[in-house]
Amino acid sequence: MSKLKNLPRSLLAFLLVSGSVTAARTQSTQVDFQGKVVDQKGAALAGASVKLLETALVATTDAQGRFSLKGSVAIGLIHRTRLPGNLELRFRDGILSLDGTESGWMKMEWISPDGSRKVLPQGEGKSDRTRSWNLEKMAGGRGGSGLHWLRITTSSGSASFRFISQGTHGTLWGGPGYAGIAGGGPGAAAALSKVGGRVAAGSQAVSGFVLEAAADGFLAKRFPQSDSVKAGLSLALLPAVATLKERIQDFIGAGNTFRLAFVKPEAVGSRKFILHYADFAEMTGDTLPMHAFPDSRGPASSPYGAFAPSWSPDGRAIAYETGWENLTTPISRIYLQPIGGARADGPAYPATNPRWWTDGKDTSLVWCSSGREDAWADTSSATYRQRISGGALTGTPEILSKGSFNAGLSPDGKYLATAYRFALMMDRASQGKRYLHVYPGHPKAADGANTDSLQACNGSVSRDPAHPSRMLFLDFGVPEEPSYANAVEPKVYAQHRMILIGDYASDAPGRIVDFIDSPAAELAKEKTWDDPEWTNLPGFAVATTRDPEGDKSVPTEPKPSQPDIYLINLVTKESLKVFSGPNQLLPAAWIGPAD
Repeated sequence: MSKLKNLPRSLLAFLLVSGSVTAARTQSTQVDFQGKVVDQKGAALAGASVKLLETALVATTDAQGRFSLKGSVAIGLIHRTRLPGNLELRFRDGILSLDGTESGWMKMEWISPDGSRKVLPQGEGKSDRTRSWNLEKMAGGRGGSGLHWLRITTSSGSASFRFISQGTHGTLWGGPGYAGIAGGGPGAAAALSKVGGRVAAGSQAVSGFVLEAAADGFLAKRFPQSDSVKAGLSLALLPAVATLKERIQDFIGAGNTFRLAFVKPEAVGSRKFILHYADFAEMTGDTLPMHAFPDSRGPASSPYGAFAPSWSPDGRAIAYETGWENLTTPISRIYLQPIGGARADGPAYPATNPRWWTDGKDTSLVWCSSGREDAWADTSSATYRQRISGGALTGTPEILSKGSFNAGLSPDGKYLATAYRFALMMDRASQGKRYLHVYPGHPKAADGANTDSLQACNGSVSRDPAHPSRMLFLDFGVPEEPSYANAVEPKVYAQHRMILIGDYASDAPGRIVDFIDSPAAELAKEKTWDDPEWTNLPGFAVATTRDPEGDKSVPTEPKPSQPDIYLINLVTKESLKVFSGPNQLLPAAWIGPAD
């Protein structure tokens, strides 16, 4: 994490994930994790280590595989932050306000120091959108002064805070991420651990506490926890000799399956790509079988073929364009390819950068009419959405915005995103545009232009309903110690080393709220990330590695290649290599229940 002055790592974790805290001081709260470390058959693993990431807390399991991890963790004082469901929370003079309250259900649970609990009324306000609660009055009216707990749960997720009554206005505290912060008196701790409000699987909104377990002969694994008091944990580890299929299953979760799409060059050095896909259900041992769609290579007269694949929400079809990156070519159009059967025509020329979109009821395709850099500013182009039914387009395309936003539409339909040359997001309602990865006072080049360290590419808008205003992307690296505030660690890094996550709603430096470093094993071989893309499951992304000189077909002119594809857990920051080959680009992944 960052080494910003005077801020401990645990508080920095909170600041980076929340991304919109206007003031912070530190205080500690108690964490208490108890359970066992076991193998996949449930047998105890003695001598295993369990540590709480971003802290110095570590424990070793006994002969029965049991561990107890207790200690203090720094937390931060909150004046303003953003909650799951894109609710803005403000706290001032003892009054807590929520703006943008969802139309769906919302529950606020209050736990007093003695452990008694009640659900708060819906609060006071002039409209359904803005509501407020007098927490100091609540503290005086039930349980008096002292330490109280508050959990806010919506259909998009939950967040927990502690309120310390001081007889006047009190203070509101939060922990790393949006963790459920328990501790303090035993009554409050026990009560909070029983509070409901489960967060959607894979949501990075609740990655406040992460345990990492490791044992000799087994693969280390991280386990996110939404509460800081948890007993009866069972942390299961895979043996080091586990097959790739076993590792993928463990990574994506029991009962889930996985499909992968990507493009490969028809020949070494060719720009004519062919669409491929692989299905986890067909995997045996360490082999993930590949399927190709020969008709995706495009017209024989064109040097370009398939590009930019995207999975449908049900994982049964792939949309792709024929064309080339950052261009609108003479063959730039889109096709809809089911995993079984003939492809269907999608939007005709000019159409680029297809992405599926769903509101949970209807399924649509989002695309652009220009693939060029900075095409968001080209008002002769547009970003479109059109409904899909029965595997085919239906109805009239809707113009989402003038200008082409190639990184997609957020799950709530509010934000459009783009990257290359710069990362930018737009709020469709207000038409407000905000650059990501741009810092106040950042030095410009001699000619007055922005320097390369701010240039962005490979944008992919959030798939997380709890954080719809986010986008992940790559940059061109930071070659020397920056003079501006930089949340990424290390501050100096190579091109494409970091997958950056920016947030339109954040006031953090550069609006950067998180980052994923390239795997250490790949960095040792001077490889970095390429082509990151959010999957359909909010907590996961997929990306290739980039070997700067991997293609040596012309020995005197080596070219970059992308030899490996990784799945990335955005909650735990773990990554797993799932596929290797000579060169595959632009991966898209779908994770969902097995058929």
